[in-house]
Amino acid sequence: MILTTPTVLAQVIAHCQQEWPQEACGLLLGSPNGGDVQVSAAEPLRNLSRDPRLHFLADPEAWIAFLYADRTEARSLVGLYHSHPTEPAVPSASDADSLWTFPAYWIVSLRNRDTPEVKGYRLEGASGQQKSPLVFREHSIRLIAD
Repeated sequence: MILTTPTVLAQVIAHCQQEWPQEACGLLLGSPNGGDVQVSAAEPLRNLSRDPRLHFLADPEAWIAFLYADRTEARSLVGLYHSHPTEPAVPSASDADSLWTFPAYWIVSLRNRDTPEVKGYRLEGASGQQKSPLVFREHSIRLIAD
């Protein structure tokens, strides 16, 4: 299960709505919480895709800056989020090609902009050198108190 606060969820949705009709993308920060993952913050990234209405490419300079930033908080990178401006919150073929195996992967559908749909996933199936196919498994997002 993925745990987060209403504030973090609202920030992710607001970023995705702000970038509409292009795909938005960003980082999910937090920590493991038993068998769950707790997302305590979101960090928007620029989408540098050549076709940002259909794909996302997170700004590599922002990735590097994030990975090497001096941090005092006990938060780490636990996932990614991105939006589907006109499609459901279901992983696309290009999402599966991304091979991000973070504990949290959120997709925000803005097909109906008044009622965005957010679903959490995890890319699973790979272990070591094994070449098994990776598949997205849906994980519930549960809201906890701010």
